Parts: sequence; C-alpha cells; structure tokens
Amino acid sequence: MAAFNIIDFVLMDLLHISSDLIRDYSSTQEQLLYLVLIPHTVLLLFVYMFAGSISNMAIVGPVEHKGFKVLFGIVAYITIIFTGWYGNLLVPIFILWWQAALVVALILFSMSKLIINPASFRDMAMLANVVGGKANEKRASKKKVEKELRLVNEQITRVTPLAMGGNYTHQNELARLEGKRAQLEAVISTL
Repeated sequence: MAAFNIIDFVLMDLLHISSDLIRDYSSTQEQLLYLVLIPHTVLLLFVYMFAGSISNMAIVGPVEHKGFKVLFGIVAYITIIFTGWYGNLLVPIFILWWQAALVVALILFSMSKLIINPASFRDMAMLANVVGGKANEKRASKKKVEKELRLVNEQITRVTPLAMGGNYTHQNELARLEGKRAQLEAVISTL
C-alpha cells in the first residue's frame, strides 16, 4: 500500500499541477515555494484586482460593496483552480512574472540609490540656496552692525573731550553713545 503524501495531494489533486512541472523542482521546499507560494501570491493579487474591478462595474455607487467584492474574488479563485488553469497554464507565467518583477524592482532600487533623482537634486539645491542665503544675510547683517559700531566709536572719540570739560549735554550724549556701543557689541557677539 502506498503512503499518503500530502504535498503530492495538494499539488496534483487540488491544484492540478502536472507531474512534469513538479519534477522540475526536486525538493519539497522548492515545490512549495515555486508551485504554491509565489504563484498564489501573484494569483491573489490578480484576483483582488479582478474582483474589485468587477464589483465596481456591477454595483455602481459612491461606496464600494465589500461583500460582492469578496464573493467575486472567491468565485474567481475557485474557477481558476478547479478548471485547471492554475496548474497547466498560470504557474509558469506567474513564476516568470514574479522573477521579472523582482529584477525590475532591483534595477529601479539600485538606480534610485546610485543616481540622484532630479527631484531630490532640485530640493537639495533649493536647500543649499536657502542655507547660503541665510549665511549671506547673516554676513551682510554683521557688516552693517560693524559699520554702525565704527560710526559710534568715531562719535565717542569726538564727544569725549567735550564731555570731560564738564558740559552736561555732551556727558549725556557720551553716555547714550556708550550704551549704544554696548548694544552693538552684544549684537555682534550673537552673529
């Protein structure tokens, strides 16, 4: 009496996969990966998209009817499996589609990491302009304050001898100019 093999039962009896295709994959892990997992992932993606589009065409309205979408998905899945399309036709197509999708995704990923995206380059250039503009603005502001400080120092130099002579107006002007000099020096130290 032959022993019951669950893998053969699933692959040959339920999914209707030909024995020639099963022999292409020697180990059980390869059979499960290449004949069940990958094709079912692509099949479920297809069934999801198919059921959504049929549901939207059949039931027109602002809100998608999830019950009919699930019903169409289940019926499509059962039809594909029990008619034998899955095992005879779709498994090789789905495996090739999956491998092509992986290759394209790896190429796009590599290109996006190795080659700077023009949009991100534009964003980096704008950021550099903003940072450079702020630096130039800060530099111009510092030069303006330094120029004003030089003018105040010159005024202090002119007023000091007059204030030492005891003139009250010149003493007040000297105090005001020294206060202004202290403020300008504080501003320069922060820039």
